[in-house]
Amino acid sequence: MKFSSKKLYILVPIILTFALFYSIKVIDQAPLVNIHTISDNALLDIRYASTNNFTHQVIYTQAECYIHKDLVEPLQKVIANLAKQNLRLKFYDCYRPVAAQFKLWEIVPDDRYVANPYTTGSNHNRGIALDITLVDAQGQELAMPTPYDTFSEAAHTTYMNLPEPILANRTLFHNIMQAEGFKPHAFEWWHFDLGDPKDYLLIDTTFEKLE
Repeated sequence: MKFSSKKLYILVPIILTFALFYSIKVIDQAPLVNIHTISDNALLDIRYASTNNFTHQVIYTQAECYIHKDLVEPLQKVIANLAKQNLRLKFYDCYRPVAAQFKLWEIVPDDRYVANPYTTGSNHNRGIALDITLVDAQGQELAMPTPYDTFSEAAHTTYMNLPEPILANRTLFHNIMQAEGFKPHAFEWWHFDLGDPKDYLLIDTTFEKLE
């Protein structure tokens, strides 16, 4: 059977999609924990559950933050260290269903900022990534290089052409996170990963099943 280049253009993404989903273990009881079970005062601003995000579309069905159980202990240490300085975390994004990853990729097909769901998937899909920032005791955000989900050079972790107070905030933030094993994303000052993605399956459990 012969396929025209036009048909192949249509079929290849479909084939890749099926190949990816066959490699994903879709489970009802995912190894995910609600952030409120480890932090009563966790501040949530889950952007993809509203239109207040770079897509201007509602991507998530619920404004909840779930993390892989392996993140619980190191994150508790981060929270405790921040509390000593009268600081807290604000959570923009945590676990992300694979279905949502495809939606984001359709809008921004640039793997510097959105992980390719046809190849590796995102660490958000594994529950081992966090999009967060620092806030003070009153919940006011500390000044950082850019707003959340700003896809620019200024959001890169090595970008230095910034006012000293902002550089100091970013350094404080990253040092506290790195001390507990979290790794900052090279292009997003707000994004942190923990663990080797090879050790974690992609998860496509819905928020409703996690309630």
